[in-house]
Amino acid sequence: LWYAAFRVAVVEAAANGQFRLPDVDISTDFWVDLLEPAIRWYGSWLMVLVPTFAYSTVQGYRGMNVISDTWQAILNPPLVGIPGPSVDPVLITLTIVGLFFWPMVALVVIIEGFGSLWRIDRILFTFGNSLTPYLVTVFVVAATYAIYFLNEVYLSPPLSSPWQASTTGAMGMWFLKRVLATGIELYVGIVAARSIGLY
Repeated sequence: LWYAAFRVAVVEAAANGQFRLPDVDISTDFWVDLLEPAIRWYGSWLMVLVPTFAYSTVQGYRGMNVISDTWQAILNPPLVGIPGPSVDPVLITLTIVGLFFWPMVALVVIIEGFGSLWRIDRILFTFGNSLTPYLVTVFVVAATYAIYFLNEVYLSPPLSSPWQASTTGAMGMWFLKRVLATGIELYVGIVAARSIGLY
């Protein structure tokens, strides 16, 4: 919750023209300090992925687990001529379109709240008048989350590794990788949040 609240505060600070990173004060009001910002942050993700979830739910009633099949096909593509899980083009399209509009939706939700999402005319007007800056924002956000994904897959060691380490040196290497991976995660999260706020 704290990290979500911090990223919301980074977006707000960047949108207000502040260059320094904000402080997240945790007072006695748990709702205002942590829960409400977390709802806005994760809710913005949920809003853009609603069509994807709706499509996968409909396909699930038809006996097809399109999310699992697509994920398996991406990670472990079957050999040519051998049947296996396949990528669902509709699911991929809905996901890409949703993620493309996520920076705009996140900015609207964080600054003005969920109620402003109904003003589609204002969103499209802003989008049309600032297409190039928005494409730059999307590129920066996509690049940071690509780094985040690669970091989680290839660098960040599993939490169970220290208990399986045979030597003190192996445990120290796990700790070093974990600190480095956490630093990368925090950095790319801040960069993504600031780019959204600056848009």
